[in-house]
Amino acid sequence: WRRSKIRLICWKTFRCPLENLHHKLWWRRDEKQSAGKSTIWYNKVMIIPLTEKQRAIIVGNTLGDGGIYSHHLNPDGKSSYFYIKQCNKYKEYIYWLYDELKNICPSEPKHKKVNDQWYFYSKSLENLTEIRKTFYLGKKKIVPKNIREWLTSPLSLAVWFMDDGGLDFRPKYHYSFDFSTNAFP
Repeated sequence: WRRSKIRLICWKTFRCPLENLHHKLWWRRDEKQSAGKSTIWYNKVMIIPLTEKQRAIIVGNTLGDGGIYSHHLNPDGKSSYFYIKQCNKYKEYIYWLYDELKNICPSEPKHKKVNDQWYFYSKSLENLTEIRKTFYLGKKKIVPKNIREWLTSPLSLAVWFMDDGGLDFRPKYHYSFDFSTNAFP
């Protein structure tokens, strides 16, 4: 397959009820050629700007228990989605995250009864791909060399701590805060 044309066609402008913003729903027209035949399809592409608070939460979660993935129907990586899951013990935390990100999520958190976990995911968005490219090397999550540029908000650090942080609290001896980063290369 060889890509020959990509073009964005504005399909509909709508007002987001949660914010006083206009968002555009785009259809991306892709055409690929193979063996002299041309195949055309249209992919729905959402372009919703992230607020600074949402970006800080997603960065913290990406360093922690969350992840940003390319959709299996979109292997070229033009848009990605955010996904987070936690055990039932942290249901309130999942709902707080969802409340902060609900304008980019298609549905409320769901419960997996098999393993007693709560999860939700975002819509596939092109602006999540920038974050994915920074925090992933292929499919492996990494701490980027320019981490200082991404951890500019105390909220990112707080969310990361909520996911992978630990506290050794011994009032007579010491207090120790740490992050579990042993899964990173």
